[in-house]
Amino acid sequence: MSQQPTLYYFNGRGFGELPRLILNFAGVQFTDVRVEDIDDALRARLPFGQIPFFEDGKIELSQSRSIVRFLSSKYKIAGKDENEIALVDAVAESIWDVVNPYFIVKDDAEKLLKYKTETIPRFFANWESLLLKNGGKHFVGQSLTYADISIFHALDYLKFVGLDQLDSTKYPTLQSLYKSVSEIPSLKLYLENRPTDSKF
Repeated sequence: MSQQPTLYYFNGRGFGELPRLILNFAGVQFTDVRVEDIDDALRARLPFGQIPFFEDGKIELSQSRSIVRFLSSKYKIAGKDENEIALVDAVAESIWDVVNPYFIVKDDAEKLLKYKTETIPRFFANWESLLLKNGGKHFVGQSLTYADISIFHALDYLKFVGLDQLDSTKYPTLQSLYKSVSEIPSLKLYLENRPTDSKF
């Protein structure tokens, strides 16, 4: 087992990017293994035959959201108490209702148009409202949590696939959050240097 935390995923953002963002935010030195395929040696180590797969000391962990929760707890961005933890998790989970449908509709012009004109604006409006309700700087509590990083990831991914609809006149608070997270020094360094040949 590697002595340094190691994340295995494809050369894509997909389900591997949010763990990468959290690790970089926390300033963790880790090995970012980007594979083309899951070979037999790696597959033999995977509990469910899938990646991402994360190892750190004695723990070997599959399933992207489990990895995210583990990292968020370890690096103290999961929320300060039971109520905050639940609220943070709810906000973070909402991104998959935006990101995942993209892969279903992206090759169907009619469905993609509906996704762009209905799904994205609905979630952007909800996120804007939640931010404002909590004071405008963070989704939950008064300090950064993985809810903020998760929403940043969703917005960043939509930009990556050419669906940048973050209109600052409609969603000024959401735009401000996106900017503030992107300017966190440890994240800014990663964002400026991450691979540009991600496949998805």
